[in-house]
Amino acid sequence: IDLLGRRWVWLTAATLVSHLSLYLVLLLSLRHVGVSDAEVGWAAVLAAFSFARLATALPITPGGLGVVELVLTASLVSAGGPRAPVVAAVLIYRILTYVVPIGFGLLAYLKWARGMEARRVRAEERRGEYERRREVAARARVEEPTP
Repeated sequence: IDLLGRRWVWLTAATLVSHLSLYLVLLLSLRHVGVSDAEVGWAAVLAAFSFARLATALPITPGGLGVVELVLTASLVSAGGPRAPVVAAVLIYRILTYVVPIGFGLLAYLKWARGMEARRVRAEERRGEYERRREVAARARVEEPTP
């Protein structure tokens, strides 16, 4: 709660930027596959996107997998979009916003795991150095003459 009290503005801004970015990826995916503004306007895309976000508020599947695609496709087709291009755009959107980040996460994990052994060795070296210093300090206390 302390974090929210201190950083609520930054957290809110980051969330807004995240949602806006996701919406723009969806909008660009639609336009790239040929769904024109006349077929599905930006407001209808925003409504479909918002409804999909709302539908995934209760997590039924990991990352809303399947739910997002169903809601977006149904919403965009019912808004006037042609079925095949809408499905293609939604799949492109989900690949870019679901599959690609998983790939980056896997690469980050592999890099982290590769460095784990080096971190373990450094920790053991530090622990050994700490123990040696403790022993030297203990010997120095024992060897001191008492007045």
